Formats: sequence, structure tokens, C-alpha cells
Amino acid sequence: MKKIRVGDLQEGMVIAADVFEAGSGVRIPFIRKGVALNNNYISRLKGRGIGYVLIETPQGYRGAPGEVLTLDAVHEDILFDGKVQINGKVSSQVKIEAGERIVIEGDVGEGCIFLSAKGGIMIKGSVYGTREEPVRIDVSQNILIHDPAGSSVNFADIKAGGDISISGNIGDSSVSARGGIVVDGAVMRSQVLSQVRIKIRDCGDKNLEPCVLMVKPFECRELSQEILKLDSGLSELLKERERLQNVIDLIKKLGRDIEQLTQEKRIELAAGVKRFREIEGEIVSFQSKKAEVKREMEQHLGIKRIMVAGSIYPRTKITIENSSVEMASKELGIAFYVKDFKVISSPYSGGL
Repeated sequence: MKKIRVGDLQEGMVIAADVFEAGSGVRIPFIRKGVALNNNYISRLKGRGIGYVLIETPQGYRGAPGEVLTLDAVHEDILFDGKVQINGKVSSQVKIEAGERIVIEGDVGEGCIFLSAKGGIMIKGSVYGTREEPVRIDVSQNILIHDPAGSSVNFADIKAGGDISISGNIGDSSVSARGGIVVDGAVMRSQVLSQVRIKIRDCGDKNLEPCVLMVKPFECRELSQEILKLDSGLSELLKERERLQNVIDLIKKLGRDIEQLTQEKRIELAAGVKRFREIEGEIVSFQSKKAEVKREMEQHLGIKRIMVAGSIYPRTKITIENSSVEMASKELGIAFYVKDFKVISSPYSGGL
């Protein structure tokens, strides 16, 4: 079924849930579930100020951008081009592929797959995957997993094109985001990857199971590519200078005997000397630009990228860009950044 504006209703559409008149106080349905609409029903709906109703959708109906598919529970796969709203839990092995946002008002079972090409996902419950049947979430925008009663994420592969916020613990999972990641609980036996920053309460556990926190700043990716281009250009210049060095050596060897060469040959040697001097200047320019880019990268890496408000246990690996360190002892309240291409830690007393 889907939620549709009364103004968009057409004859033949079938009501998917009882319709009650707003503010009347009467609990007898104005139109009952299963009724096929005609112009008379549609006119009466408009006249009573009812804004939206739920209608049945035909088999294989994919909807359109802007439409909302609303269900109380899900036991089979869904392919819908609009927003999907689930007012309950999602059973195991269900795949939901939406064009826009997905909202789930309950827990998610093992083996589920949630995909959204242009939206994010909000889960008001826990994610219960297993080692054999993990839950997969891959959306283009933000991910919010939150339950006031206490949510948790277990055995899941989660990817977001935006930010990720999880109110509970994460266990045996992979979590990655192009934006920032905030975890109000503990991260255990998991890998967390962000392109901005990571903030979590605790990381690792007393059993010293390995855990990975990794930030690959998106600014540094572009700067790294620029350094590679500069290195490539510099390499070509150095090769060319090495070839022209033979010209310089020949001129030194000839001395005054250079006058005995033909005019054409002397012009060729003079052109080589000119190009050699030009290359010297270009090499200096490339080296100066590379140093400038490296300084800019160091500024980005000097920002605190990974923050653990509570406990972080041994065997937790911290990686920022291409620098890494593994925790050897338990620490409390700590932040990480990079200086001189080494991961540095400092006390952290901020919140999440």
C-alpha cells in the first residue's frame, strides 16, 4: 500500500486502511478498508478535509519519486522508486530497494538488504545480522540507527554517502561513510572507516579482540593525487635534464674547439643549453609546488580525526590517511591526529 494525497485519488483505487473523519470523535470508519473509490467517495473525502489516505498497490507497482509506500510489517522484498515507510519490524532475508529514503520503525532481521539510490535510512530499532547472514545497508545519504530503548548493530555491512549516527553498540561489523561517524556506544571486533572524522564512546573490549578505526580525509585524497601528478611531471623533467646533461658535458669537453663545428650543430647545442636552463627553473617550480601541497596536507592531517570519549583497548588499530598505530595499553579519553606523518594521541574530554 502507499500513502497518497486525496487530491490525487482516482476512480478504481482501493482503500488499504479504514479512513476516519478527523476531529469527529467517532471511531466508526468513514470509508472501510477494501472499498473501491468512485467519484462520489472522492468528493466526500475532499469535502471533509481529509488530506491523505492509504491505497492498495497493484502487483509489481514501483511507484514514482515523491510517493510514499507505507507498510505495517514486511515479509517479502520491496522495489519502490519513492520513499518506503515501515511501521514495524522487518523479517529476515528481506530486500528493500528504494529510490528515496527508507524509514523502519522496528528491528531488522538477519540477511536483510537495504539500498537507496538517492536517499538515506533511519532505523528505530536494532540490526540483528549473523556471521552467515549479515545485514547489508548501502545508501547515498545519511544513516541513523537509534532506539530510545537501546539499539545495537551486529554482523552488518553498512555504507553511507553521508553521515552515520548509531545510538548503541556495534559488534562484528564494517561501517563506512563519506561523512562523519558517531557511535554513542562501544565498537567491538569491527572496522569503522570515515572520510571526515570518527567519534565513539568505547573501542575494543577486555578480551583484546582486534578493532580498526580509520579516517581517510577526502581533502587529502585530492592532495595526494596532485602530489602524484607533480611527482610524475618532476620525474619526466629529471629524465630530460639527465639527457641534456650530455650536451653540457660535451660543450665543456670541446671548449674552444666548438667553433670548428658547423653552424647547424652549434645552434643545436645552444638550444640544448637553453632547454637545460629552462628545466632547472621548472624543477624548482615543481619542487616548490609539491612542498606547498604537502604543507596543506599536513594542516588537514593535524586536525583531530578520531576521538574516543571512553575506553580504548589494546589491539585497536588507528589509521589516519597512510599513518597507523596500534594501541598497546588501555587508555581513557583520547584523540588522534597526524604530525610529521606519525599518528599522535592527546587527551580528549569532549562529548559525542
